[in-house]
Amino acid sequence: MHALRRDLIESIHKSSAQLSACICGAGSSAISSLTKVAGCTKTLIYAETIYSFPAIDRALGGIPKNVVSESVAQQLAQRAFLHSQVLTKPVGDDSPASVFLMGVGATSAVQTNFTRATKDRVHLCIWSTHVNHQLGGKNADPYHEKEPLHQANSRVRVQNFYAEPPQEWDRYQQDDYIELFILYNIANVILEECGSSGELDSILRVLASPSFLAGLGPATSSPLLLSVAPISNHSISAIDPITEALEFVLNGKTKRVIFNAFGEIRCDVAPYTLEEHFKLEVSPTPSTNAVDLCEQKKVVRLVYPGSFRPLHYGHTELARAALRALTRGEPEEKEGGARARTQVTYEIAVSILDKGNVSCEDLTSRVRQFLQHGDRIAVTNASRFTEKALLFPGHGFIVGVDTARRILDPQYYEECDVVKALLEGVGERGCYFVVGGRTVAKKEPGKEESSMVWEDLYSLEIPEALRHLFIGLRENEFHIDISSTELRARQGKA
Repeated sequence: MHALRRDLIESIHKSSAQLSACICGAGSSAISSLTKVAGCTKTLIYAETIYSFPAIDRALGGIPKNVVSESVAQQLAQRAFLHSQVLTKPVGDDSPASVFLMGVGATSAVQTNFTRATKDRVHLCIWSTHVNHQLGGKNADPYHEKEPLHQANSRVRVQNFYAEPPQEWDRYQQDDYIELFILYNIANVILEECGSSGELDSILRVLASPSFLAGLGPATSSPLLLSVAPISNHSISAIDPITEALEFVLNGKTKRVIFNAFGEIRCDVAPYTLEEHFKLEVSPTPSTNAVDLCEQKKVVRLVYPGSFRPLHYGHTELARAALRALTRGEPEEKEGGARARTQVTYEIAVSILDKGNVSCEDLTSRVRQFLQHGDRIAVTNASRFTEKALLFPGHGFIVGVDTARRILDPQYYEECDVVKALLEGVGERGCYFVVGGRTVAKKEPGKEESSMVWEDLYSLEIPEALRHLFIGLRENEFHIDISSTELRARQGKA
């Protein structure tokens, strides 16, 4: 290791910074370089190198169209930052009360053995904030608890960086440059946010000098840079990012916010980014229904809309029953340990037909239920299923028989008939419905007492043109008599 690079890493270790890093592709040697210099235990919290598509799928909850992009770097940095928040804690009496918490995400493309249309490049994103352990904070996951780590700053700064290693350099030289680019900008953010003696500043100046950079590889036709201005600079709430994200929907900044299974936020409000939604290549038809399509594609994506006040066993079991029906009961893990291509996203609309608007405080409470269980939850402004289908193309919607009855009710379709609305608004977007049944009390003519009757999809009159859009769960596939209304009533009595 070059002496100047070692001096740079020593300066990082001497600072109050504690960081986690998630690196995809080249530059992962930055992690090992940090560990090669004494003092890394104080600095490095968590690190992971992600390379294969299954690993990317597992880390990000899906495979993006373009892995080497600003949006993926942001998602990796968010993942790293959440690891830092969850895992940081004072160790021993001599531990600093205040730390500079960082999450580093990087993704890059370098010289390889196949033809690629895009340039060799690196996208780097750094999330950072100051945290004070002595402000009464506890070491909790901010997405799972109401009181996150207490922040010395109320905002998290999010910075994105971009560079192109010389295209004529070989893979080793490009990788070495990207490693230094990552380390340099980590140190530069520390210098900007924490201040320092002149030592770190002078090291960065020398590293950025043309004379030093010239020694990294052969002469290049374009200037080689380590010191680059952030291509974008944002800030988000450090105290309550959940509520802030929900307000994006309530205030009309976005149509949806998704919290994935790791509690990471996905939306189209910077610095967050949207997920890549899987789309069925063809839609359900009378001759090829949704079950057949799921079997062909080996992919099942379901959305479960509801109020979830509260989330209970009946909800989660209906979701499992729907997955079993659509995967023909196949095990969730495929051969070789690859992640099963099934996914359920629970969804809450901020405005529900016949029920009115939901407050931000109420939404926050409901969302936390899912984050505590490690479930995916979306909050949207889509009150109708034709609107939900726009946000979740290629997904099946899990509904109860009462909701299915309302879906088929003409009173909810003012501009056109039910068949036309559902065929064009749902079916043509690759969407469909999975319907669970329930036991209801019915009073028969001439009898005083009501009798309990099972109702499911097969109790409804469905137009022939729409039958392929509905999949019914039989009573032996799903039968749980529990409701949110009953649970709220019991809680009220308690």
